[in-house]
This record gives sequence, C-alpha cells and structure tokens, in this order.
Amino acid sequence: MAISKGYDLKEPFAFRIAGKFNQITAHIVTPRNPEIEGYRPDVKSQKFFLKNNNGELLGFYSEQHQGIFTGSNSFVHIHFLKDDQTFMGHLDEITSGTQSYKLYLPKKQALVKTVMQVNDTDFSKGRLGNIQNIDLDDLVKFHGHLCDGLVVGHLALQRAMQELYPDGIVDRTNTRIVSKASPALPMQLYI
Repeated sequence: MAISKGYDLKEPFAFRIAGKFNQITAHIVTPRNPEIEGYRPDVKSQKFFLKNNNGELLGFYSEQHQGIFTGSNSFVHIHFLKDDQTFMGHLDEITSGTQSYKLYLPKKQALVKTVMQVNDTDFSKGRLGNIQNIDLDDLVKFHGHLCDGLVVGHLALQRAMQELYPDGIVDRTNTRIVSKASPALPMQLYI
C-alpha cells in the first residue's frame, strides 16, 4: 500500500493503522527503578492479551534500521494504542477478522536541501569575500557523528538564516549568535 502511495521502501517512514482488532498480544517494558510506579523486581516486561479492541497501530518501517528502531529480524516497530488511551504497548501478535482498516501515511514532503551558502568576509588581512557551501555532511565531519540534535539544529538555523538573508547567502561577518553550549547543535560551526 505504501508503494502505491509513492513511498520508496528503501526510505524509512512512519504509519498508522486504525480499526477494530480481534486479538492483540502486546508487551510493556517494566520500570527498572523501584521508585517508579509499576516496578516489579526481576521482571523486565509484561505481556498483555487484549480481545476485540478499537485502536491504532502506530509504527515505523525501515529496511536499514534493524536492531536500531525496528526489531533485529524485522523491518517494523509497532505499538498498539487503545482508543480510550488506557493502554499502549509494543505489538507482538495481532489477529484481525474481515474488518476494514484505515491506513495513514505521512504527507510526502519535498526533499529537504541541507546546503547553505556562506560568505566569509572577515579576514586578518582585510575583506575576503570567500563564498562557500556548507552541508549537513560537513557538520557531521566536525561533530563526529550524525545525530538528531545536529540535524534539528542545522535545519533550525538554516530556516532562521533564510529569514535573515533571503538572497540565500549568509554573511558571516554580520552574523553573530550567542548560545548556551550544546553537545550537538552546530551553531558555532558555520555562524
């Protein structure tokens, strides 16, 4: 169904399936700290068996993230959420009848460009005027790894710079940012 909606199965995506499910087997991971409600000594997870429940399957599909955000032998990671929101757990098994289900997929977004043009004009020997492109891949080299903080920080700064410099070239001489230190946000790398 995702393919028919224009999705490439080589790219990760989220999905949601709503309907009535005959039988659900799900588990929750129990808290590891005795100070947290639900803690049970020596119990890592609890299984639940639910029958005839309306709800939603909330999941992720990826062929490249086995053992990261999908199971080690699976291309999906799915949670079940009851309609009344009294239960949510990791889906283990599902039995459905002849009911129809509604599939929700995220709206396809245009590919996000991560390149920014910057103009380096301050130089110890005078005005330089060196225009260069800085991409997310460049930031990964400086930061050491690709992570969500780096991506979110880069995209947020890119959006802010589009507002400040609508012509598309960020003048680094005229731009100064004061920020709290962060292990992942790339502000100091190109601003």
